[in-house]
Amino acid sequence: DDHNNSKDEATSIRLQSTTEGRINGAGDVDWFKVDITSAGTLTVDTTGTTDTYGELYNASGTKITSDDDSGSEHNFKISQYLETGTYYVKVKHRDSSAISGTYSLVVHFDDHGNSKDEAAPINLNSRTLGSIEMAGDEDWFKVDITSAGTLTMGVDSQTAGDINVSLYGESNVSIVSGDSSNTLGVSKRLAAGTYYVKVKHRSTTGTGDYRLVTRFTPSSTTSGVPSGETTDDDNIIDEATPINPNSTTQGRIEVDGDVDWFKIVIPRAGTFTVSTTGTTDTYGVLYDANGTEITSDDDSGSGHNFKISRSITVGTYYVTVRHRDRSVTGGTYSLVVHFDDHGNSKDGATPISPSDTTPGSIEMAGDEDWFKIVTTGPGVLAIGVTSQTAGDISVSLYNASSSTPIISGDSSNTLGISQSLAVGTYYVKVKHRSTTGTGDYRLATRFTPSSITSSITGSTT
Repeated sequence: DDHNNSKDEATSIRLQSTTEGRINGAGDVDWFKVDITSAGTLTVDTTGTTDTYGELYNASGTKITSDDDSGSEHNFKISQYLETGTYYVKVKHRDSSAISGTYSLVVHFDDHGNSKDEAAPINLNSRTLGSIEMAGDEDWFKVDITSAGTLTMGVDSQTAGDINVSLYGESNVSIVSGDSSNTLGVSKRLAAGTYYVKVKHRSTTGTGDYRLVTRFTPSSTTSGVPSGETTDDDNIIDEATPINPNSTTQGRIEVDGDVDWFKIVIPRAGTFTVSTTGTTDTYGVLYDANGTEITSDDDSGSGHNFKISRSITVGTYYVTVRHRDRSVTGGTYSLVVHFDDHGNSKDGATPISPSDTTPGSIEMAGDEDWFKIVTTGPGVLAIGVTSQTAGDISVSLYNASSSTPIISGDSSNTLGISQSLAVGTYYVKVKHRSTTGTGDYRLATRFTPSSITSSITGSTT
């Protein structure tokens, strides 16, 4: 008999191990003993072709639970949260009359949950023992913060080697992350709320023990800005700083790993451009309303600044700004945001119908909006604006091949420009009369087909 048939003579096995076993005859049972040194989840199952049945017992011999076929094929699988202590596993054939069969007993123990939903609650100022029990293991912790302040995290002792520590809010986007080796190396200023800490090994194959340390310093103000700090932008998506689609906002990377979140509401489809200026080496990410990353950039802007330009639709978007090197503390920047609802040239012109009403905006001084119209027959095109907040608007009509307008004029709440056209492609340019003017408008086009059927040569008649 490869393993004994009673609890008192059970074979001792280790956590995170695989042990070969065999049902040697009808009614044979194998007993195993496992010691657990910290509370956590014990998972034990078998693999192989034998139809196994498993039972889990506590130290006094009271059965905790049992299972038949929850594992692969006809193997049992038991997963149970347990406190520190000694436990026993009994393995037998599901059919007590079966003569023999081999199996592999697989034991895995996880001291802390592998997701937010299973996160272990910890105190703000605490030391918590943990272990990366197997390759790829993640340990999650939950911490409640009742007032604004700075949370610092790290490990003060370990056998696991380098550990990666990440902080999350309610969303699945990391607020701050960093590698911590015997230091309190990850720090973030936070508002009141519930946060989650994820601990994993830097190496995809690394394992070992660690001790997670958290230290919380309350803010000296109720705004969440620590004493001596003059400005910062919210560090989680749920509290992102709202900014206008065309604006410049000052920001600062205050601590290593600091991430600043910004929220922008886009009123209509168009091109969104966001970048930073300054001497800080920034890294930017654009997210959709659900916090899903759309794109990111490092050095497309001037110097070491990021620049993102993207065609987007109506909706809410988020931008994060951080230092390219997460371990660097400090650095100011200017976040420059520009949204253009219509292209600034013929090549980027927005197609519209010959008879249409299209909303637009002169978002910033000098902005031009271009539109493309295709006529399928001769007729008269009238152009103007039906409503606006921008003030006087200049409207010009071009054919496809010329940079000189066919006709141009100022239009204020009227269809004030009219031109006879042949079949072809034409472009309308809208701009403000003032070099500094901005505002919204509605471009109106009305096309009246010609009553004659003969061909019209040239652009005009």
